[in-house]
Amino acid sequence: MLRRILGITFVCWLCLSVSAQTKGKFEIEGYVYENLGKTPLQGAMVRLIGAKGAVIDSMKTTGRIQTGSVVRNLSRYIFYVPRNVETNYIIEADANGYDPGYMEVKIKDLGSREKKRELPVIYLTRARQLQEVTVTASKVKFYHKLDTLIYDASAFQLAEGSMLDVLVAQLPGVEVKDNGQIFVNGKFVESLLLNGRDFFGKDNQLMLDNLGAYAVKDISVYERAGKQSEFYGRDMGDKDFVMDVRLKKEYQHGWMVNLEGGGGTEERYMGRAFGLYFTPYSQVAFFGGINNVNDQRKPGQNTTWTPESVPKGDQKVRQTGIDYNVSFNKSKTQLQGNATFVQMTDNSVVGTERTNLLPSGNTYDYQYNRARRRTTEFKQFNLFSTQGKYIWSQLNERVNYTKYENSSSYSAATFDEEKQAMNREIIDDIYSEAYVDQRDGLMNRSLQNNIQDGHRLDAFLQYSNSFKFKKNSDGLNYSFGGQYIEEKSDLFKDYTINYGDESTAAYKQNEYYNQPNKSYVLKANVGYMYRLDESDYIQPEYYFTHQVRDKDSHRYLLDRLEEEGIFGSLPAGYQSVLDLDNSFTSRYRDNTHQLSVRMSHWTKRFSFTVTPRVYIFDQSLDYRRGGKRHRVNRNTASFALASWTEMMYRFAFKDDPFMGSQATQSLKLSYLITPRTPDLAHLVPVKDAIDPLNIYEGVESLDNERLHNIELIWAMQSRNAFNNTLMLGYRITESMLTRGYSYDSKTGVRTIRSYNTNGNWNRFINNTLSWQFGGKKQFVLSSISRAEQSHMSDMIGVDVTKPVKSTVKNWFLTENLKLDWQLGKQKIGLRADVIWRDTRSTREDFTPFQAATLNYGVTGVFKLPANFGLSTDLTCYTRRGYADNALNTTDVVWNARLSYTAFKGRWVFMLDGFDILNRLSNVTYGVNAQARTVTYTNVLPRYAMLHVQYKFNIRPKKR
Repeated sequence: MLRRILGITFVCWLCLSVSAQTKGKFEIEGYVYENLGKTPLQGAMVRLIGAKGAVIDSMKTTGRIQTGSVVRNLSRYIFYVPRNVETNYIIEADANGYDPGYMEVKIKDLGSREKKRELPVIYLTRARQLQEVTVTASKVKFYHKLDTLIYDASAFQLAEGSMLDVLVAQLPGVEVKDNGQIFVNGKFVESLLLNGRDFFGKDNQLMLDNLGAYAVKDISVYERAGKQSEFYGRDMGDKDFVMDVRLKKEYQHGWMVNLEGGGGTEERYMGRAFGLYFTPYSQVAFFGGINNVNDQRKPGQNTTWTPESVPKGDQKVRQTGIDYNVSFNKSKTQLQGNATFVQMTDNSVVGTERTNLLPSGNTYDYQYNRARRRTTEFKQFNLFSTQGKYIWSQLNERVNYTKYENSSSYSAATFDEEKQAMNREIIDDIYSEAYVDQRDGLMNRSLQNNIQDGHRLDAFLQYSNSFKFKKNSDGLNYSFGGQYIEEKSDLFKDYTINYGDESTAAYKQNEYYNQPNKSYVLKANVGYMYRLDESDYIQPEYYFTHQVRDKDSHRYLLDRLEEEGIFGSLPAGYQSVLDLDNSFTSRYRDNTHQLSVRMSHWTKRFSFTVTPRVYIFDQSLDYRRGGKRHRVNRNTASFALASWTEMMYRFAFKDDPFMGSQATQSLKLSYLITPRTPDLAHLVPVKDAIDPLNIYEGVESLDNERLHNIELIWAMQSRNAFNNTLMLGYRITESMLTRGYSYDSKTGVRTIRSYNTNGNWNRFINNTLSWQFGGKKQFVLSSISRAEQSHMSDMIGVDVTKPVKSTVKNWFLTENLKLDWQLGKQKIGLRADVIWRDTRSTREDFTPFQAATLNYGVTGVFKLPANFGLSTDLTCYTRRGYADNALNTTDVVWNARLSYTAFKGRWVFMLDGFDILNRLSNVTYGVNAQARTVTYTNVLPRYAMLHVQYKFNIRPKKR
């Protein structure tokens, strides 16, 4: 049925492509920019003048243009002229406040399939300096232009001293996760841009934490054309979903500097410095910081933070970096890159009490861990690109180096009955006379100390090229590159395992692991774009990947030496105690071939792209262990008739004076198939019992996994401060690769193997609504509603030889509701988040449960007299429905910031208080189908901090 539908679609596409051609006409396309900043001039009048001086045609330039799903920041004009007549034309362009510009155009020597020619940019020079006009009106917080969602930063009331993260978190329809990931109307933002330019690669957190919200003019969200799409003028499959932060005019030329420092209770401190230099052709940013806060909360925010989000461990961070983006030759040549240095130290003390829900009866794990991790990382990236009329080239390189020094100590015990009082000291001394009663029900006890030092080097280089042919508008693109990774780790392990009441250790080992790993990857691809007309093309492509990975592990049993030496250092003669049976060397090789044909069609209302793909995998593994050699060869293929498909239908058009007719509603269907091959190491017929409590066994064969991802999105893009996006999704995984296990209830030993399982899927409905209303647009309502059902299968066995399939079914209903009322410079917000879940299983002994979480509260940002400001939030976090009363909690959290500004806003003094009512604890609870968990950490979420911010801006005297 699917093949029939795609076949009919392909025939219709060919018919449409033939009928869409403009017979007898030739397209000339050009752009109008202002000369000083080399930026597009929206609404400039352009006239096409014939040989006799008569105006043949005229139009106004557009601001943002769209070809299919490619949206570009250009000010474009288009004229159609006869293709069978060689003649000369004059292009005249003028705009209010600028001197007119002219260009002579000669139409000759056309190719038989040449459909259009792109003209050089016309630059207009400003004739006089216009006076700025201040317009006072009700602030519209967000609106649409074409497929672009724009937020007006000045319409949001923020606390003094707020950074970009506070502003972004307040945007209707936007979610900011704790790790810096951003979602807009349920869609993941792949890149965070600054004035249309990449900033520190994909590290959103650097811009969110360091750029002051006071400098932001507006924020645009749209699908950005990739470099190839920009070059060819149509969607080449390299677009990404971006959030573009645009600065105010006064910060777009010169220096902007922001400094902040402070200290607080619980020995907390922070300091940071950020500088940004901007010109129309360049952007350079510097930053540096030091802190031990390890907390992303900001008083007065409506965020997704919950008590479970309290960070684990005492963390200290030192970092510095530089980012640059420089344009040459009227922005046709660009050089961009960045370099960062980060040193992080993390000390954590974590205790975990886990109830394992098993068919034969529950078991109880008590685990206590102390860890110190020190990581030093240096990253640098450079990209050079140049674009001409018929050629585009790009060279990029990346080098990352990481050094780590880790140490930890671990104490754990498993019982077949629950213990009311347990701690690390009891587990460490449980076989002493003082703790005889605590040994009842003891299954096993393990003690372990680890010291691990190592480094990782990652180097990458790639060259890409694209060509446009002058006579037929076809395109040829290719790229090749490689990546080299080197990692070396030295690991010392000292551990002891006891079973039951036996005080004599069943397993005691002092080990050293030397683990050198190296790998390299070579990649190349080539594609040819055959353009049928301006709306349709076919592009066959071929991708080749060659990968080699050497992974070795040498195990030395130091306890067999007469002198073991000091733990963490190598004693003399350690080479003599190499454990051959549990040491291995391996070489993995993979040659992957991918062939695809990309077919694309676009009209004003309807566009689609279909990409059938064939994957051919040629894999081998040479594995040597214990004097034996194991060879695993695997040759498979995966065919996807519509591995990447996207269709969009636009309707409900509305006219715009500059944009022309633009759609205010759209319907988009996407279907993606992604194959994944198993790890060949799981197919090696060996038994790995280095960890006696977790034994790994190889299996004979595994199938490829295939993930199907289908999404249907309906979007209403009203220009009247109303937005609604409805998303339906279905994800199913065929032959899902999973690690199942058999559990010995007497000893607590798990035997782990790999399996393919079916019946794994999840489907959801997500609706995001944003609405600004009221006579003065003073109210903003935001709603994110989601219903999700999942069906996940794994393999679990208890006291049996072969695990059996176990399925867990979940229902989730969530609602995130926010209502903000802004009156002048005062803002009050209400928040209510509801999460309801229903969990069931196919296991007969499984007890289904239903639970709900309700978080509700109020926020406020107030401008007080005498340059004071107050921002605060009060939230109740409530959990109900759990069988264990310890999980049914209510936490009332109050945070506040008092600020004072001085010297015309350059200085901001802030006093922050977190968890003022002292209702949070360092204990968190979690539950799922397999276990119930209680976790204790060494973090106290209550503290206060006094910090001061200084900012200034240096603008050039002459512009």
